[in-house]
Amino acid sequence: MADRRDPGFTLIELMVVLGIVAVLIAIALPSLLGSRRKANDVQVTSMLTAVGRAQAGWEPLQGGFTDDLALLEETFPELGFGDADDRAVHVTVGDVLPDDSGQVLLYARSDSGTWFGLRYVAGGPDVGRHTCSGAASDMTLVACTGTDW
Repeated sequence: MADRRDPGFTLIELMVVLGIVAVLIAIALPSLLGSRRKANDVQVTSMLTAVGRAQAGWEPLQGGFTDDLALLEETFPELGFGDADDRAVHVTVGDVLPDDSGQVLLYARSDSGTWFGLRYVAGGPDVGRHTCSGAASDMTLVACTGTDW
C-alpha cells in the first residue's frame, strides 16, 4: 500500500508566508504613495517653471509680462490656460508701478491637492523669482514671496 502523506506545505507554513508578504506590503505601500505624490508635485512645478521662463523671456521684449491666454495657449497648447480645471496654469499679471505689467503669478494645483505658485517681478523691492505652495488662498501676487520649492 502506498503512503498517502502529501509532501506539500502545511497550513501553518502558508499562513507564515502570507503574514510575511502582508508585512512587506504594509512597509512598501506608504513609500510608493509618497513617490506618486512627489511625482505629481514635480510635474506641476516643472510646468510652471517652463511657462515662467517663457514669461521671463517675453518681459523685456514686450515691456511687461503677458496675460494673453491665446499667446500662452499657442506656445504651450498642452497646458490648457484659463480652463476651469485647477490643474491648468492660471495667470495673474500685476503692476509694480502703475500700468507697467511688472509682475506675473503663475499657479496650478497638483493631483496631490497642493497648489504651487511661481511669481516673477521685473522691478521694485521684490525683484526676482519667488515660489510658493499651499492652499488656493495663498496664490496671490502679494502672498507668493517665498522660496518654497
